[in-house]
Amino acid sequence: LGPADLRAYLQGFRTMTGLSATVFSMDLPSLGVDFKVPFFLIEGREDHIAAAGLAGSYFERVNAPVKRIAFIEGAGHFAPMTHMPQFATALRADLRLIDP
Repeated sequence: LGPADLRAYLQGFRTMTGLSATVFSMDLPSLGVDFKVPFFLIEGREDHIAAAGLAGSYFERVNAPVKRIAFIEGAGHFAPMTHMPQFATALRADLRLIDP
């Protein structure tokens, strides 16, 4: 890693810091739980940012023509990057539900 990588990291971190107050104050259920499209959650079981228990509770309230939640064991918030094979498997399973 070099200086350009560090600059890119810091810029991304500053962007997230600016968004965090908005993101963490959102009340997703208040935005609605009825969807006319398939609804899928792929969640890291050890996610400490979007806790698995909270995600599961929200998922239970959702009404959608097709819905599925998948937990990736051993993964945290960045499951798509840290557990790519498991994430891809879960995503393919979701896609098969809408296009068998």
